[in-house]
Amino acid sequence: GAFNPDFNVNTRYVENAGANVRRPGDLPTTRNVSNNRNASLKMQFDIGRYLGKIFRTLRIIDKDDDGRATRAPPRGGDGDAPSDTTATDEPPAAVDPMFLVRATARMLSRIRKIDMSVQQRQQNSYSRIPGRPAVDYQLGLTTNTGVTLGPDKFDQPLRFTQTLGFTLDSGVQVTDNIDVAARFNRSRNKNEINSSVTFSRTQIWPDVNMNWKGLETLGPLGRLFLATNASVGYRATTRESGRGEIVDATSLSRSLTPTASFQWRNGIGSSLAFQWTNNRQETRGAESETSAISVSMDMKYTFNPGSNLRIPLPFFGSKKLKSRLDTNLNMSYARTSGKRGEVEIPGTSRVRVSPRLTYNFSRALNGSFFVDYSRLHNDATNQTITTLRVGLSAVFTF
Repeated sequence: GAFNPDFNVNTRYVENAGANVRRPGDLPTTRNVSNNRNASLKMQFDIGRYLGKIFRTLRIIDKDDDGRATRAPPRGGDGDAPSDTTATDEPPAAVDPMFLVRATARMLSRIRKIDMSVQQRQQNSYSRIPGRPAVDYQLGLTTNTGVTLGPDKFDQPLRFTQTLGFTLDSGVQVTDNIDVAARFNRSRNKNEINSSVTFSRTQIWPDVNMNWKGLETLGPLGRLFLATNASVGYRATTRESGRGEIVDATSLSRSLTPTASFQWRNGIGSSLAFQWTNNRQETRGAESETSAISVSMDMKYTFNPGSNLRIPLPFFGSKKLKSRLDTNLNMSYARTSGKRGEVEIPGTSRVRVSPRLTYNFSRALNGSFFVDYSRLHNDATNQTITTLRVGLSAVFTF
């Protein structure tokens, strides 16, 4: 069908009628009972497919257009075969007045299936009830045990927990090289113990990630890189919690994470990552905020000499060694800061540089050498701690 629904319910009933449950004066049928129920509903809706049908029916896009991005024809330049056709031989290309409309329609028809999920988890328990609950309680259809003893009705659990979650997940292939994925999540949790009710609500939105590959095809970048890939993600999380129906605390957490990786034509592999996080909280009128940023860069290169190396070894003759040297350099910077109300909270900053060499001469000799330098500064004490570690290892095999 259009939605492909998948509904699933699991329930678990547990009871304990042992002698350790009963107290003086309790009936012989006294017992502790509990029930756990998990229910989920999953559906899919291929919105891109149906939009594509509508756009083709309206002739906004061609009937044989499957919505995939198309590349522009190659331009003349270095490496292109010379052309005998001059500019005066070609009439100017006509401008399609519907270009933006058609491009938007193609992109909308590439929207991936929307995955929707609804989940409910419920748990409740009773202590020392004078009989076995009804079948509908055992099956998880109700929280009322159906057990009575005189004026007492056991219809309010001693403990009750319920979680309800809703998730939407989809994305779109904007072009051949650009993909955007998005996710929405909202959940609510309710806890009740002896008629005392607490709750929490969480919403994650926006939660978006964009991936862009093939940057080496843009202009002069192709002369520098063999392959590239870049991505950026942004997420915002809102939380509320309280007692009864009164909100006591709220928070907003945000994060931004751009990353990029490059394979250079000279053999160097490098990556660059940036992360920014911010968290604001308010609890009964008291506000606080913390922030952190970090930047890191990795560079890798492998040396493979073309000729073999012979080393004379006593009693073992001459060893023929083929060398390989892997180099790696990591550099990073991180900074944390914050404030409580209008008062700034002293932060910290850290710089780290870590070069590492790993060498391998076939099975005969291999090892590594590294340097790890870090510098940590604390604004509160105005103190700086510098750490330097150096390591060397070598393994000989004859």
